[in-house]
Amino acid sequence: MIEEKFALGNSVFHKADPVVKLVGAACLLPFVAVNDDLKVILMGLFFGIFFVLLASLELRHVLKHLVVVNIFMFFLWIVLPFSGSGEVLYYFGPLAVYKKGVELPLLITLKANGVSLLIISLLSTSSVQRLGNGLRQLGVSVQFTILLLTTFRYLGVIMQEYGRLRRAAKLRRFKPGLSLHTYRTYAYLIAMTFVRSYEQGNRVNNAMIMRGFSGTFPIMDLPSKNSDYKVGTLLALSFTILIAVSII
Repeated sequence: MIEEKFALGNSVFHKADPVVKLVGAACLLPFVAVNDDLKVILMGLFFGIFFVLLASLELRHVLKHLVVVNIFMFFLWIVLPFSGSGEVLYYFGPLAVYKKGVELPLLITLKANGVSLLIISLLSTSSVQRLGNGLRQLGVSVQFTILLLTTFRYLGVIMQEYGRLRRAAKLRRFKPGLSLHTYRTYAYLIAMTFVRSYEQGNRVNNAMIMRGFSGTFPIMDLPSKNSDYKVGTLLALSFTILIAVSII
């Protein structure tokens, strides 16, 4: 199974109803993502950091996720400052560093980190199962939520099956290289992964039917209403502040 590192906790975000957090994320994330106002982007980054601290998440796991995001930002910083036109900040050898070329990756980097922190604090603090049930309560179709939940659940199974077949190939002294044998082996490996996954899916489907699967995945633990009010008020206040900052 895919590990949900941030879903376990006892903070107000972990206890809150996923519906409240989904609505808050639907308001905050697009507003920050499509806005080009530096004040709004910085405020969104501040809220992301504040929510992560409020959720009491392990900072080392959060930083690992941010490292992955900022790897892509690094390539933007390599290319964009030297492209474009307009005011030149300084010359780096024969290359000119443009002001617009620096402002654009700066905005994208701040925005990407802010949005990532908001996603981690608002969505990752609930399990995918609870998020799926939250989507169903918001009116999303049953078929979509079931597809989301089963896909997430059995991606781990597919990864395990692929790992098992790859270990079997290594035990048979398979060494990849630029040869027809290597390409054929990887083709068989991928094909058998899908075949085994399909067979596993049929077995799981039959097992679920035998256990009386009714089309929904019930949640045994109920969210705290007190946390719902706190998180809902906090998210509404944050969204109001973002709107006010964008107007000023």
